[in-house]
Amino acid sequence: MTIKPIDGTHTIGAIGPQFGVVEIQRGWFYDWSREDRGIHYAYDVENGRAYYFAHSH
Repeated sequence: MTIKPIDGTHTIGAIGPQFGVVEIQRGWFYDWSREDRGIHYAYDVENGRAYYFAHSH
């Protein structure tokens, strides 16, 4: 697993108080996908908030 720094803007889906798509300017992310499955993590340094999104069919 390779966690990468966010260079520019990174978007990730969010559920909860911030429902919809969140744009992160500074932080770290990990994305993996194969066929119709995927796992996505992102950490927003400015807000101290982590996001996780997974999908499979």
